[in-house]
Amino acid sequence: MVDEAVRLMSGSRVTSCKSAKDRTAMSVTYESVCVLSREHSLVSTGFHNTLAALRSHGVRPLNCKKNTGSGKYAFNGFQLKILPKEYRPPIGTYGGKIT
Repeated sequence: MVDEAVRLMSGSRVTSCKSAKDRTAMSVTYESVCVLSREHSLVSTGFHNTLAALRSHGVRPLNCKKNTGSGKYAFNGFQLKILPKEYRPPIGTYGGKIT
């Protein structure tokens, strides 16, 4: 992905959606787990569990709550269908206020 290519070239980039909570959270958590996997030997079986844990119990749901009053990501059914698999939130963590 682009994030890995930029990192290999010692570059920098920014990820942000309109309100910096939903798609941004999916991107930030995915990249964080990729770094854990690559740099700190996170076993492949722990990849998805770690990703789900960060998205369910990490600071990203707190960011949603602070921005909207709801601790859930504001994805609707259509958005969930078109998101890449790696960017889909865990079941039960979405359905918050659409902003």
